[in-house]
Amino acid sequence: MAMYPDRDGDYMMTEPGSFVLDRNRDVVRIIMHQTWAPQTLHDQAPINYREWTKATRAAHAAKADSQYGVSAHFTVEWDGRIFQHVDTKDGAKGTRDYAYNSIHIEFAARDEPLTNDQIFYGADLMAWIASEHPNVRLITVGNSNKDPGDKKQQGITCHSFVEIVGKVDNPKLDCPGVAIVNQINTVAVLASVRALIR
Repeated sequence: MAMYPDRDGDYMMTEPGSFVLDRNRDVVRIIMHQTWAPQTLHDQAPINYREWTKATRAAHAAKADSQYGVSAHFTVEWDGRIFQHVDTKDGAKGTRDYAYNSIHIEFAARDEPLTNDQIFYGADLMAWIASEHPNVRLITVGNSNKDPGDKKQQGITCHSFVEIVGKVDNPKLDCPGVAIVNQINTVAVLASVRALIR
């Protein structure tokens, strides 16, 4: 069981079916997302939990054998508080392709740059992830939607990047948004430093 020791609040496991037990045996990437709510809306992790649970239950009620589910491993709030939704040894359903062997992190933002607290505590979280999952490299993969990186996507990447290289129909090109994409190198460098002094 991989539980981030500095998380805030309760451990919020999402609805069964929104994650897959023991699916993250070889984690090689961290995928960054945005929550789609502005940073002025505080406490977005409980909203994520409720919305993912509701959507997963509705899909399974409509079709009992549905494979649909949605979740992420963590939410990083505007002030740096970290909530864990799914154990990192389990697969979260944060993207269609590259969903597994990945850790998904939702940052509370809607087309806004990360706050200093999100950068610092998000980088510390990534350093911890690399200590728990040693095949994760704390380097960026891709620079923009025009340069999303290679097909392996091994390192720190974005929701849009994995959907572009995975050739998903109608990829979510605005997740996590240009403002956050422009900060990925900063987060990766700080995560590497934090990993060295852990």
